Amino acid sequence: FDDEARAEAILSRVSYSRLRPYWHPFEVNNASHKFRGETTFEEVWALYEFDRTLRLLALEALERFEVALRTQWAHQMASAHGPFGYLEKKHYRDAQHFEKDLGRLREEWNRPTKDDPIFEHFKNSYQEPLPPVWLACEAMSLGNLSKWYGNLNDRVVSQNIARLFGLPDRYLKNATRHLVSVRNHAAHHARLWDRVFSVYPLPRLHKNPGNLAESLEPSPQPQKIYRSLTLLRYLMVRLDPHNDWPARLTALLHANAAYLDRMGFPADYARRPLW
Repeated sequence: FDDEARAEAILSRVSYSRLRPYWHPFEVNNASHKFRGETTFEEVWALYEFDRTLRLLALEALERFEVALRTQWAHQMASAHGPFGYLEKKHYRDAQHFEKDLGRLREEWNRPTKDDPIFEHFKNSYQEPLPPVWLACEAMSLGNLSKWYGNLNDRVVSQNIARLFGLPDRYLKNATRHLVSVRNHAAHHARLWDRVFSVYPLPRLHKNPGNLAESLEPSPQPQKIYRSLTLLRYLMVRLDPHNDWPARLTALLHANAAYLDRMGFPADYARRPLW
């Protein structure tokens, strides 16, 4: 400890149990818990702060993606099927999943809305038990939206939604489930830098768009955060070409290059199109 008083202050705000996994890289082995020679608490804290900044960057990109997905799902469904057409079972592949997702929407819509004037206005002005699609998309969680979109059986609507993102519709449906998992970890302040996404891993992109496919594959650790960050980088450029998010991410990674291998970054990642 270079400064024991500072370390004590940090541990009063960030628990031992939360900080414990961040010193794994500094141990000779995780069984004995013996640290490598001259390891300092400040190095461990720097890794924690790196992961915290990475989470905030990921959440920024995920917010941009989430709002765009909500917008496109509502717009394309309303254009094709009207304000309440999204509630028709015939537009979905799996009837049982549709009923479950509909039940979740009812729960989400029936929560108190007195502090949300838009929702409250609709409930006070109309008799429909559920809202039109442009309000439904704002009422439901991203997780539930990913289920509605993933179950969508209308190929034209699916492709129109995916067109904004420049991705194949089937890939985007599966990738959305993965990004929900990333968002949930980040939003609950869980580690991202060395996370293994064994549930809803990012699917393989076989061909198009070529710059994304080439940047993703092959990845030595396909379920690590490298592939998630590569997709988010692609999406940020696609949705807002003038955003400085990619440059901020690159700067953060360059400053913490010692950890990239454990994040699943290939040795040649910097030579890949998106990086």
